[in-house]
Amino acid sequence: MRRANGTGCVRKLQGKRRKKYQAIITMRVNNNYKQIHLGTFKTRKEAQQYLEYYVNSNANANEKDIKFKDVYDDWSVKHYKNIRENTVKEYISMYKKCEILHEMDMRDIKYNEVQNVIDSMPKSSRQIGKTFLKMIFDYAIKNDYIEKNYAQYAQCEKYKKKVKKIFTVNEIEKLEKDSTNCGKILKILLYTGMRISEVLNLEENDIDIINKKITIHEAKTVAGTRCVPVHDNIIHCLDFKKCSYEVIHAYIKKNYNHTCHDCRHTFASRCKQLKLDSYITKLILGHSVNDITLKVYTHTGFKEIEKEFKKFNYDI
Repeated sequence: MRRANGTGCVRKLQGKRRKKYQAIITMRVNNNYKQIHLGTFKTRKEAQQYLEYYVNSNANANEKDIKFKDVYDDWSVKHYKNIRENTVKEYISMYKKCEILHEMDMRDIKYNEVQNVIDSMPKSSRQIGKTFLKMIFDYAIKNDYIEKNYAQYAQCEKYKKKVKKIFTVNEIEKLEKDSTNCGKILKILLYTGMRISEVLNLEENDIDIINKKITIHEAKTVAGTRCVPVHDNIIHCLDFKKCSYEVIHAYIKKNYNHTCHDCRHTFASRCKQLKLDSYITKLILGHSVNDITLKVYTHTGFKEIEKEFKKFNYDI
């Protein structure tokens, strides 16, 4: 019995085959119609049943728009399982920046639409935005929704990252004498390499003055959950009062012409200058290290980190 138009067909393949019945559907791709092979089956009945399922589940692109958001949803479920948490957050952010494309049919998104979206992004986000869109288009091509990846032709200027500044000797000496509450917080940043968000999220129980360590529970990454040794020079700073990020940012900008992250960069640079063990430095900073390294250092515990950290100073 002949199937209705647009619902596909079943063909019997030539030769000796275990699965000799082929299910085929016709789809519109970039305003052209193209036959798509759905699979082969042992019997004609199995092939017809699969075609019914395929059509009834609205997989036929002739009857339904293939929206950008639907392709993204399908891609993200499969892709996000295999990448780092931080990368997932970046791609989610990129998806939000592509809001104008969400309801569009993938077949209607051409070069101009892609370029306009990338141009609307902050310069620092354009390269990752292009990479994100290329992956979405590649996924759509693999699923025969479209034939061309317009994202690969998009133009974006290379973004020049701002040069990170480290504190000078004079600036460190000035900070050492700063007894304000903001000064205390900045000294903690300078002597621990912690992120400002990590310091502001600390609770009273996270600070162990007796054992000279700070436990970080809320961090940017999994590796960021860690214990940080406390230098003798900042013991008196641990009674700081919490304040907002905006207050700290304004204070360090006005009084030192730096950012909070410059403290972290200064700490990392000083560790390198003093030739502290690179992996222990990474553990203190909350950077991820490979599994083999973790196995080496997890059994040594915090005492090994403390021992190495005793070398740290700003006695320049």
